[in-house]
Amino acid sequence: MHTETETPTKQPKRQKGASKNPPTVVVEKASFTPKEFRERNGNMSRGHFARLEKEGLGPRTMKTSGVKGGLKLISREADADWIRACEERSAAETEAEIKAAEDAALTPAE
Repeated sequence: MHTETETPTKQPKRQKGASKNPPTVVVEKASFTPKEFRERNGNMSRGHFARLEKEGLGPRTMKTSGVKGGLKLISREADADWIRACEERSAAETEAEIKAAEDAALTPAE
């Protein structure tokens, strides 16, 4: 009885400096749950997130349909818009503080 042995095929040589592992592909989600949003944005507490929503300062949200009650989600665009709005409010507050300090310095003491 004669058996044939297969000869292993040679793998092409890796180029010098090339990585052993293929590149990782990162896929960004289209939307986030409130928990994922809170974790992405400073790991904020549920209470702080609820306060922001109550004061109208939270991100835009949407609800999925087809599920009883729906699932609240925050789109990637709403996340970016929320960050921009926070930056703008922070800059405005800083400018107001600087103006108040300058006004106080210019006011003559009585």
